[in-house]
Amino acid sequence: MHTDSYQYLIGVSLTNVMEPWLNNLVQVLSERQKEDAAVNMIFRDAAGSPEKQIQDIQSLMDNGIDLLIISPDGSGSLDKTLEQVREKIPVVMAGVGSEKDCYTSLIQADDEKIGRLAGEYILEHLYEEGDRIVVIEGVKGSPISEKRHRGILDATIQSPDFGSMAYDAALALLYGEEADHNLTIEPQLITENK
Repeated sequence: MHTDSYQYLIGVSLTNVMEPWLNNLVQVLSERQKEDAAVNMIFRDAAGSPEKQIQDIQSLMDNGIDLLIISPDGSGSLDKTLEQVREKIPVVMAGVGSEKDCYTSLIQADDEKIGRLAGEYILEHLYEEGDRIVVIEGVKGSPISEKRHRGILDATIQSPDFGSMAYDAALALLYGEEADHNLTIEPQLITENK
């Protein structure tokens, strides 16, 4: 946060900076902020808690922000708060959208397509019959991680080897889960053996 005079104060409220893309967003925004003395930013991390993110948004509003950049968790739990904020200042939503009219602009990637492209690349350039495919998932419960995972499965289901492919899913150790789950993949059916 700049201590010099600035023209615009931007609040950035993130659902969980443990998500690599959100951590990267903080780094990129921080670098851009250094390039423009007219802009000051306040960052808040809700650590995966919608309740904390609502408190963070209120705190940012109390600081007099001119713009809110937010990455919600996708549950819709922030919609009412964001509708109230949008009545006062612009709201830029990044990552997961909302079905409500609670933002001014939406910046969003096609996460399922990203996963599908990764799966296609693996099949085309890396996979050989009998290989295991290791899928490293992002933060548990993240809509973005789920869409990317669905995309990679959509791509690999197209493979003639699909019925005999073996997958290993390395889950986030942050949640105390086993690092390696054996997944047996059958056409149209995924079963997990713990």
